[in-house]
Amino acid sequence: MRMAQYPDTKRHVWLLEALGQGVWNPIYDETFPCGSTYTVPPRVYLLLYVDDIILTGNSEVLILEVKQALQAEFDMKDLGALHYFLGLEIKYLPTGLFCLNTNHLLAAKRILRYVKGSMNHGILFRRGSSLSANSSFHVDLQAYCDADWAGDPNDRKSTTGFVILLNNTPISWCSKKQTAVSRSSTEAEYRSMADTSSEIQWLLHLLTELHIELTQVPTLHCDNISALALAANPVHHSKLKHIEADVHFTREKVKAGTIRLQFVSSKEQLADIFTKGLCSPQHNYLCDSLMMLPYPQAEEGCYGEASRPSVDSYKTNCVGAKSVT
Repeated sequence: MRMAQYPDTKRHVWLLEALGQGVWNPIYDETFPCGSTYTVPPRVYLLLYVDDIILTGNSEVLILEVKQALQAEFDMKDLGALHYFLGLEIKYLPTGLFCLNTNHLLAAKRILRYVKGSMNHGILFRRGSSLSANSSFHVDLQAYCDADWAGDPNDRKSTTGFVILLNNTPISWCSKKQTAVSRSSTEAEYRSMADTSSEIQWLLHLLTELHIELTQVPTLHCDNISALALAANPVHHSKLKHIEADVHFTREKVKAGTIRLQFVSSKEQLADIFTKGLCSPQHNYLCDSLMMLPYPQAEEGCYGEASRPSVDSYKTNCVGAKSVT
């Protein structure tokens, strides 16, 4: 048994020794005697993982004795035959055991269904007004940023997501894990704002090289009021000493007037689709808002405000709805 890391391990070993059974500890030996090439005496194998125990062996009588002794010494419950363990589902067949990981299979099938159903989806870039020497061309840059705080269950790092739209059409988007662990949702959102501000600055340089002038300052939308306050108000500087200096890039751009911050409600946050799984109605609404639609719909011209679902009803529609991603 490999139980050296648990405080009550010795009590388990003493208990089995009291039953007159030899104890095998595979700390240095990763193999154990098994097979049908030779006859072995009655044995019981105990697998301990945190507070879960699996008992097996070649003697039903000995297994029952061990269970009774363990229940007499410890507060535990006999769950009967093994059906689930560490994400595995166990099924009993006449020819043996059948193990499968239903959670991973369901997740994989869900992804494949989504991919199959969106193979002909793309982004529609609508035609703008023609340019001439004496005509003015309206160019607007809007950005949306979001963060899924501590979304990774393994290292608790957050996910940054943003999308930047040129005249309501996405031209730049990103979904990536942040490099450092954020201690609050505000900090995670602030890091996301910094990444988005950097991308906006690069796009501004690109538009300048193309001799395209914006009609107004780019707007950065965020649904976190605290992050917006930190980026706009230098009074809160003392609360951000643990954040790297490059994160304050957003504040510098706001102070210089090259970026304008604006609050956006969660249901209108276009970057949500890049950070977390959403219910089907909200997912479809954001896809329509980002002009991501199937080719037949784009060819027929069935897009725009009239074809979108009602944003005011998305909360009602999402009740009981399953996540898309």
